[in-house]
Amino acid sequence: MSRARSAFGFAGRGLPAALFAGILVAVAVLHLTPLRERLDGAALDLTQRLARAVAPRPAIEEVVIVGIDEETERRFPEPFALWHRPLGEALAAIAQGNPRLVALDIALPEQSYDSLIPGLDAALIRGLVAAKHPDRLVVGLKLDAHGKSQKVDNLLLAAIGLDALGLAYVTVDRDGTARRVAPARGGDGTGLPLMTERIGRRLGLDQSPGIIDFACGRPLRYVPMQDVLDWGKERPDALAIAFAGKIVLVGKVGPDEDPVRQPLSLADWMPDASAPPGVVLLAQTVRAMQSGRIVGELPGSALAALVAVCAAVVLVGGGLWRTWAAAGLLLSGVVL
Repeated sequence: MSRARSAFGFAGRGLPAALFAGILVAVAVLHLTPLRERLDGAALDLTQRLARAVAPRPAIEEVVIVGIDEETERRFPEPFALWHRPLGEALAAIAQGNPRLVALDIALPEQSYDSLIPGLDAALIRGLVAAKHPDRLVVGLKLDAHGKSQKVDNLLLAAIGLDALGLAYVTVDRDGTARRVAPARGGDGTGLPLMTERIGRRLGLDQSPGIIDFACGRPLRYVPMQDVLDWGKERPDALAIAFAGKIVLVGKVGPDEDPVRQPLSLADWMPDASAPPGVVLLAQTVRAMQSGRIVGELPGSALAALVAVCAAVVLVGGGLWRTWAAAGLLLSGVVL
């Protein structure tokens, strides 16, 4: 009985070292397989959900979403490629509210349709110019199936300017979930930054890569685009109340529009969605950047140091509680 308790309690000197060496080998193998990344993602998601449920963190609440929803599409039944007039009017109305920045998370037309409906280009250009002045417009470029950025009609591009463009894609982990901010890889050949990078530059925010904190901030709501159009005609005071000094993101908010898998849904209108619209992810990323809630990840050198410290605790100190405490510390550092 005494002998069994002694072995289980790591009273001998050789067993702790052998056990911890086995843990180190297991950790090394884990890092070489996709399993580590999946465990990492699952642990991050669980942590974010628990933190939001138990102790949600405050954030700077300056992001406003102007959403294109099903009612918007019923009001404007034309194909979206011909929405020059309502989009232009909406942008002009938003600009009237004096926002800090306007970002379009929608695809602009790739070609002119003036030959089909005269005056379309001018209607949209008026709105783009109003939203841009003074240097406050960001336009996202979608990517095709080959990873190449979309083209924009030359007249619209001249009105926007290359310095307003950003790539509207996000970094996803192996399981397809977007959790992190990372710089553009440049694979599209344009040399353009990501849309989040472009927004960050305009706002003077820190551009460090890291994990997006989904536990900060209130649930996100949106202002329907048709309401913005009505305010522009009937209630200009409402525009200032909604948009003055704010970061306004324009995007589609329907359940099947640009879905992006996220650790949890911050969309107030679809709280149980596993893949809310991309504009929701954009809004949370910008809000987290503003609030200093892009959490840096543990670099490889720091992880190596953590391994060394844990090994020293076990091999020098010994003992059951020290061994398991060090093992837990090491595994938490590896997984999280």
